[in-house]
Amino acid sequence: MEFRLCQHQNALMFCPLKARALRQSCLAMARALPKGIAFPSPMVEVHLVRDGMMAAANQRYMGCLGATNVLSFPGAENLAGVLLLSVDTLLREALLYGQEPQEHCIRLLAHGMGHLLGYDHGDAMEALCACMEEAALLACTS
Repeated sequence: MEFRLCQHQNALMFCPLKARALRQSCLAMARALPKGIAFPSPMVEVHLVRDGMMAAANQRYMGCLGATNVLSFPGAENLAGVLLLSVDTLLREALLYGQEPQEHCIRLLAHGMGHLLGYDHGDAMEALCACMEEAALLACTS
């Protein structure tokens, strides 16, 4: 599995995880997947964006107004899966929910990865995300 990190509008500057930790987290999540579960694409692009770009993507692709925290676009054998992660919304939610920004970032990455793997909200996705979050947190602290 290969991960590509892209930033827009200097979003990495505001992200609670820096580039190396983001890559380590994504790789740890991929390694933690249960046997038989795999990404449909060998490449995942994680795009760090600001709220303006996220709101535009949310309107265009989901028909929803305003920014959201993460959007997932599953790939295929020859097309990279894409995650859009709004660092502005991430930081706002971490403050609102009383969570550590680094942990919330990992939680949102895992949630987006769950959607890339074809999961919808529910118990199975929550269990998978918990497994990926734990692996990513361990990778960031070691």
